[in-house]
Order: sequence, then structure tokens, then C-alpha cells
Amino acid sequence: MELTYITLSTKVNQLLTKLNVMGKDLYNGVGFDASSIILCENQDIVNLVKDRTDVVCFYLKTGTIELSLEKMVLLSYVAQDFIIPPVDAFSQLSLITKNSQVELVPITYQDVYSATKKDMQKSQLWNRFLTFHVSVLIEVIGVYSRFKMNWRYNIEQFQSGEIVIKQGDEAQNAYILLEGKADVCVNGHNIGHIQTGEIFGAIAVVTGNKRNADVIAKTNCKILKISKNDFFKFLGYYPKFSSRIIDDMAKVINRLNLSLHDEQS
Repeated sequence: MELTYITLSTKVNQLLTKLNVMGKDLYNGVGFDASSIILCENQDIVNLVKDRTDVVCFYLKTGTIELSLEKMVLLSYVAQDFIIPPVDAFSQLSLITKNSQVELVPITYQDVYSATKKDMQKSQLWNRFLTFHVSVLIEVIGVYSRFKMNWRYNIEQFQSGEIVIKQGDEAQNAYILLEGKADVCVNGHNIGHIQTGEIFGAIAVVTGNKRNADVIAKTNCKILKISKNDFFKFLGYYPKFSSRIIDDMAKVINRLNLSLHDEQS
């Protein structure tokens, strides 16, 4: 089967780098004792993920696994990466092993709870790690959407200093930054940056909340503006892949937080 490999945005690569650093800190600091699972080449592990409802993530010890949808590879996991399974969201996805021997280590909710219940910094690191993984999946969805949907005629130009999104406004569009750079500001304070290839403004569209930050063009920008209707068309094509990823990962974070709260009380 011939596959198409998408080009990851700068933002995705930055998030993946941060994930790798956090993942190594988490794994080396805990030392999980679970037995490894050995898989063969071209094996789809989606069913394995579905069967392991006690697992919060898998640590990929050796080999490569590709996350794909409709013959398009969205993301490649390599040795020392974590694979976090939002179970319901994987019904239309494939996770295919690419080596003759792939070794996975399952990490359960109990493992994480035991490792973090007395270490608040470690607990916060796990939460940040899970949140970063959500961000990676959202960014990958944005890249994939450019291949799937026809939004060629919704490209707009913004001059340096021009407001793209205004804090407090209703969320009517999601955006992809095609060229240039933009700043994210809350109450006049710069809190982050948006790089070429990054999708932004999507969460407020999904949740229906008002914008919680300004986005201001730092340089002259070319931006793909996706109307709420068009964005939900994409969610309509792949509702489990898009919206349930966010929902399921939020539940993971909430479950870990509740465990820690129960222990402290």
C-alpha cells in the first residue's frame, strides 16, 4: 500500500521535541516495571490499544510506529516516544509497526498514580505532557485538513500589527498560518507565538467559548481562514478522530488529577 507522508509544521516539530524531553524525564524518573509487548512488522496495534483500557500510554522502547488515516501518515513514533491512546478516537486510524521487531511498554493509570502521588512536580509534568500531546494531535489535524478540504479561496493577507483574533470575540473561524509570524497576547501581554504551518483558534470554535487571547500579526502574514461551518464539515467527516481526541485526553488528565486529590484528602 502506497502511503503519503505529510510535512509537519514548525509548531508540531517544536511540540514533539518538548514531548521527547518531558517523556524521558518521566520515564527515567519512574522506572516502570511492566513487561514489554513484542510486535511484528506491519501489525496494526489499534485493537491492542482498545483492549488495554487500563493503559494511559505506551512507551515505545524500540522500533517505529506510524499513525495514519486514509493512506496518509500523520505522525511517526520512534524509540523513546510515548503513544497515548484516546481509545474512542482511534476507530478510523491505523497504528502500523514498521520494523521486524517493535517493543512497547504499557504504562497504566496505577503506574502513573503510584509514581506521582507524593511528587507534585512530577504530577504537573504528567499533566503538561498529556496537554502537549493533545496540542500535537490538534496541529496534525490542521495539516491533514489542508489535504482533505477545499479551502483555497479563504486565504487572507494581514499586515504587521493587524489584529487577526480579538480577545473576547465570538469564535467564528479557525485559522492556519501559511506565511509569516504572529503573537498571542492576553490583556496586552505577549504570552506566545504562532509559526508558519500552525493551526490556531480551533479550540474556541469547538467549545463555543469566546476568544481568550488576541492574535496579532508580527510580520505580514498570509492566513487560511476556515469558517466555523467548514471546520465542522471536517469534524463531520472524522468526528471521532477530531473531537473525541480532545475529549478523551481531557478525561485522562481529569482522572489523574482526581486520583491525586483523593490521596491528598
